[in-house]
Amino acid sequence: MKISRFETLVCDVCGSSDIAINNGYIECKSCHTKYKLDELTHKLILEQSEEERQKKRIEDYLLQAKKAHSLGDDQACIEYCDKVLKLDENNAEAYLYRGIGIGYLSTLINIRINEKFPYILFAFKSANNMSHLDELADKAYKSLYQLFILLNKKKLEIVNSKESFNEYLTFVNELYRYVDQLQVMYISSVDRMNQYKKKGVYRDLSQTANIYSLEHMFKHEILNKSISCLNKFLESKQTLSIDQIEFIETMLNYLIPKTYEHIRLKDTYLIQNICRILMDLYHIYLVDVSSNEEERIVKQKIQMYEELNEYCDSLMHSYADE
Repeated sequence: MKISRFETLVCDVCGSSDIAINNGYIECKSCHTKYKLDELTHKLILEQSEEERQKKRIEDYLLQAKKAHSLGDDQACIEYCDKVLKLDENNAEAYLYRGIGIGYLSTLINIRINEKFPYILFAFKSANNMSHLDELADKAYKSLYQLFILLNKKKLEIVNSKESFNEYLTFVNELYRYVDQLQVMYISSVDRMNQYKKKGVYRDLSQTANIYSLEHMFKHEILNKSISCLNKFLESKQTLSIDQIEFIETMLNYLIPKTYEHIRLKDTYLIQNICRILMDLYHIYLVDVSSNEEERIVKQKIQMYEELNEYCDSLMHSYADE
């Protein structure tokens, strides 16, 4: 009878692991071979059974944590993760989902993303290997963007003035900084793995297909939702500060590749809307410029957005002609 603390019992005759203990004997249920149950074997079986039971409890708690998070009960998610960590203090998944759960307890008044990062870092430190670290990082990045989209939607519901729009731009800028923070954590975790440190192996998470899709969706939503707010300012002839206008430009630039030829057709309508708004904002701003140099720069920007708008027009026309 082959047995160790870390393996299941296997019958020497048929190789089956379908084993039962009966009346002081270990019996293979497949070929009915019997083995005498000595004290050492019995002890190992008990230890093995307890390990298996603990492993099963950990799996069940993690499953319940993930289920609670998916149902929106993040407090329960955190509690299940705590149960896992009492049994296994190095469980990377438990740290990860505890951090995710804390993040999702955020409100607009109390954004708790900073509280989640220590647990995400513990998860990264507990990774078994580079592949495991990548898997954890992907989940962390994905959950962060999903949380951004949720918070962004709530924030936009209360944007109703120039002052609140200014707060909104600050809010979005803060969300972007959290992404940078997560990236730094990932890279530093890779550096801790000496076998990878020498090779300098790490990847830009924002370029993976899954993450890029979420990032694009988030930025799309920000720009889409911002249009109605911006139009209100234009109708009332209010002007934004140059910093605010330039931040809107930054968001627009996320949708524009390095060369116009790579602009995606589905982005053209949104790009055109933002271009028109930026042109109008700069025309309003142009009235109060204080120097010839500043006037020249503003006019250059207006011309640039006119050209981009025209390019999007030609792109849509060429598609319609095909």
